[in-house]
Amino acid sequence: MARYAVRPPVAMDRVHESDGGQLLLSIPPDHRTGATVLSLDPMEWLRRTTNQISAKGSHLVRYFGAYANRLRKLCRDGEGEVTEVLAEADPPLPKRRASWLG
Repeated sequence: MARYAVRPPVAMDRVHESDGGQLLLSIPPDHRTGATVLSLDPMEWLRRTTNQISAKGSHLVRYFGAYANRLRKLCRDGEGEVTEVLAEADPPLPKRRASWLG
């Protein structure tokens, strides 16, 4: 776990500085343009790498389905023993409501 935590967000051998001060980042080929190098201003590079850091106090782990607190409470009896998982589940969201489906 510690090795994962200290790992850099970008492999530094993939980042090079151009003569004009731009940072050149080697990337896998873009499926739209075929570009393999991304040229970024140093401040833009910092913004993109630190964008993954969550805000203070925000939840990092969210539990859904059988792991959610509400359903876990419903699946336990009065003594804390796990009973059968409820067969009734919420129906999936229609495609128009689930923005992550694209």
